[in-house]
Amino acid sequence: MKIQFLPVMRVDFQSRDGKQPDMTVYRPYSVLPMDKLEEHAAHDEIGALLELGERYYFGLGVEKDPVKAYPYLVKAADGGAQDAKYLLAECYRTGTAVAQDQEKYLLWLSDAAMGGSWMAMINLAAAYHNGDGVAPDDAQAFSWTLQAEKAIRAYWDWYERPDFLDFGEVKQRLLSAYLQTAMQLSEHYAQGMGVKRDFKRGIYWLERGKRFAFHATKQQSVPVMDDAISALRRRMRIEKNDQ
Repeated sequence: MKIQFLPVMRVDFQSRDGKQPDMTVYRPYSVLPMDKLEEHAAHDEIGALLELGERYYFGLGVEKDPVKAYPYLVKAADGGAQDAKYLLAECYRTGTAVAQDQEKYLLWLSDAAMGGSWMAMINLAAAYHNGDGVAPDDAQAFSWTLQAEKAIRAYWDWYERPDFLDFGEVKQRLLSAYLQTAMQLSEHYAQGMGVKRDFKRGIYWLERGKRFAFHATKQQSVPVMDDAISALRRRMRIEKNDQ
């Protein structure tokens, strides 16, 4: 799975005494105070522009101001940041900072999804499932949900690296999204939505989600997945008995 742009900041440490090796680590731009972030953005660092856009869009440590966020997001999107494209899609979907425009929403959302934004992929799948601005198409919904699952794992593989520091909050969002996506894929198979109905494949995706959560948290019990597996097994038994 190709990720168009990874919003991380490279930090190089040089040994002062020459006895220790030089070291490079990667951190989120969110760790920067506002004045430092603006300095990085002034040099057109895409990650800094995206972070400024997100801070103003959501009101993270600053007064919420989507109008102020918009030009930062546009500049970050022009630089290839797929998550900026996703937020621009949200602007057009909700009419935030711009006039509401369903066509532009879908264009930005598709562009973000094709660039590797798992958030955009999940929303694009929902758009096809619900017929939100597009013709309902469960096959497309299934395909984009499957792409989202792959993208989330690709992001996770990056953020789990030992030289990627302070990404705990990002990883928590990825874990929640992965469990959501695994449950959606399971339901596609259980209901036969956009794919051949197959209860066993439905169980497979729930168990895959459980394994991902175990790997991420080292906790043997994943109640939300355990409950979903039990519920789907009950559905299988009931349907078998009714035949």
